[in-house]
Amino acid sequence: MISFKAFTLCWLLMLPNLVFANYIYPIQGDHFHKKISEYSYLSEKIVDDVTSVDILTLPAVQWQSRKKLTDIPHLMAGKNWLTFKVRNHGKEDKAFFLEVKNNRYLTAAKIVMRINGESAEYSPQVNANNRRVEKLNLPANSTAELFLLLTTQAEVYLPIELLSEKVYISSNNQQGFYKGIAIGGYVFLAIGMLLLFVASGRKSILYLSGYFLTRTLLLSVLLGRSNGSFFTDITWLHDLEIPLLTSISSLCLLWFCVELFSLRTKFVALTNKVKITSLLLVVYIVSSLWLDLNTNFMMSLLLHNLMTLLLVIIGWQLMKQSTPLATIFTVIMAIQFGVSLLIDVGIVWHSLQLFTNNELLFSISFWLNGFLFIFLVSRLVYLQVRDKQIAQKAALESAIQTKQAQAELLQLQEETQEQLESRVQERTLELNIAFQELEDLNKELAKKSTLDDLTGLYNRRSYDQKIQAEFRRSRRNLTPLSLVVVDIDHFKQVNDTLGHIAGDECLIWLAGKLKQCLRRSADLSFRYGGEEFCLILPETDEAGAKTLAEELRQKVSQEAVQYQGKPIQLTLSCGVTTYKQQANISVEDLFLCADKALYRAKHNGRNQVQISNLLNPQE
Repeated sequence: MISFKAFTLCWLLMLPNLVFANYIYPIQGDHFHKKISEYSYLSEKIVDDVTSVDILTLPAVQWQSRKKLTDIPHLMAGKNWLTFKVRNHGKEDKAFFLEVKNNRYLTAAKIVMRINGESAEYSPQVNANNRRVEKLNLPANSTAELFLLLTTQAEVYLPIELLSEKVYISSNNQQGFYKGIAIGGYVFLAIGMLLLFVASGRKSILYLSGYFLTRTLLLSVLLGRSNGSFFTDITWLHDLEIPLLTSISSLCLLWFCVELFSLRTKFVALTNKVKITSLLLVVYIVSSLWLDLNTNFMMSLLLHNLMTLLLVIIGWQLMKQSTPLATIFTVIMAIQFGVSLLIDVGIVWHSLQLFTNNELLFSISFWLNGFLFIFLVSRLVYLQVRDKQIAQKAALESAIQTKQAQAELLQLQEETQEQLESRVQERTLELNIAFQELEDLNKELAKKSTLDDLTGLYNRRSYDQKIQAEFRRSRRNLTPLSLVVVDIDHFKQVNDTLGHIAGDECLIWLAGKLKQCLRRSADLSFRYGGEEFCLILPETDEAGAKTLAEELRQKVSQEAVQYQGKPIQLTLSCGVTTYKQQANISVEDLFLCADKALYRAKHNGRNQVQISNLLNPQE
């Protein structure tokens, strides 16, 4: 009993160390990508007094564990010590990257790495994609303890990830590409608006150009490309980028609205509201020099939303007075207000975890805003062109009226000329109608000239045209082309005994059977002459052509033509040949070969199908 109590006591004393050692992330393979979601952290009560040297000697009981509450670590304002372990099970040293997403509240980051009792300190640097990154190396078959110190100005959620070298390079390049497109595209929008101002000279376009320019710089800041990096000596500029750019872009948008709708002359009360708002923005820009980063950021969000709401109200009042473009402008500002509120909720109440990729959300919202304003400018240009055309039309009508008043003596001549022109137009219209009717008749005649009047099949003239075209296509595409020549056996006896009308009925009946057997639109049937017919079968080999001819022969032999209540039994003889791009073969050779096969069928007793080879027609 005593030994069991002793064992339990020893196990309880070892429990904190076991908890402390639980979070081990394996570093293996060339494509690993792990999010730090399980780790230990120091209590807020002692974290401020701990240094990089002390952190290595702290007992395990000082650490508190956090397991899978979220994939994104939760950091409190001030210093945050986090620790976890990484393990290299491989036989070779392994390089990997530790990446922390940068944040406006994150002021410093430090890594202490301990391997086999030896420690080293690292200071992650911010890369072009707004990530604090440090490349670390882990010896083969070893475990390292990582202690991460993150200093923030406010409570935040910051993703911490472990990436292989290949994954880091791929992810970094992809993020740089997307951000380059987002920022570069906005630069082109700003330049385009500036060029449009040079071309049009409108102040509204100049303000819109300034709006796009400041929005470009603001998007650059939000995506991590700090504009303060160009002025490294002016450290306070880094904390003022967002409030300055937000306020200046708001001023540009306000005065764009004033110039767009000519508020100074038409709506004095609305202009006064814009002036008051502009004055508040200027006061805020000056006072932002003495405000801390968090206050500045919150004030920027608040003023931007108030400005957007004011523009929605102005647009609504303009809509009531049926001002051109007011509806589009109001819709744009309402969309911008809604998107801004949604983003602000996700940013301010970050604990809600509404947005896991703010950078993508920023890019989409900025581009949506840009496209909407481009649409507004397009409508503005359209209305300008339309108004100009209306003014030109009105000026032209006025000039015509003035000219008519001054030229009363020429009125008779003008009337005569108008009558003459009217008659010419009427005559021209009649000629056009006649030409159209003639063209329709020609088309109908051309259509009839290609069909056989009795059977409705294509005639001999159509055969000559179609066989040439299909022969060239077969030779060009290297596909087989089969030709079937069909003849009615003893058809002269039908005409001699029953008359030519009965013979015509037989030909019409056979034409229907031919159409039934041809199931593809590319297959064509022709009345070659008398009781002789032809079938052109593109992309059909000998076996397929023989099968079709045999099907036709059997249908005809198994049925009878009904003429005046009497059956007329018919049989067919068919000759088949196939062109397979043989050398020195012409269209005439193709028909002669099929015709020889037909005569061989006649000679061998009729009511059969024979095939001839183009290179040896006797086979």
